[in-house]
Amino acid sequence: YEGRYVIADIRLRSDFPTERRAFFHSHALPDTTILVHRQPDDIWRIDYQLGPDEDPHAAVEEASIRERVGLIVREVLGEGDAWELEWWSLYKAHTLALDDYRHGRVLFIGDSA
Repeated sequence: YEGRYVIADIRLRSDFPTERRAFFHSHALPDTTILVHRQPDDIWRIDYQLGPDEDPHAAVEEASIRERVGLIVREVLGEGDAWELEWWSLYKAHTLALDDYRHGRVLFIGDSA
């Protein structure tokens, strides 16, 4: 698995539950994974997956970030437009596995595999 995500921190006062939440299909961004969790000092971290054909350079332009984060804040968190964009970036997530877990006398298990 290889996924590309935008990660953004916003300042928002909200009563949305503080535990980390994962949304795999939402009204805000259908067919996109969204991760949301609270940080200290009213900071919320929002990660959302980019589609396979999306341009990552365009996705991290501030206007694009504000548009998508705004949708997530309204549709997922149920809040209005009273939030501030603090920081954002792009990252890739990988899930890789060895073809063979045994190499000579070494056996790979768990995260090392």
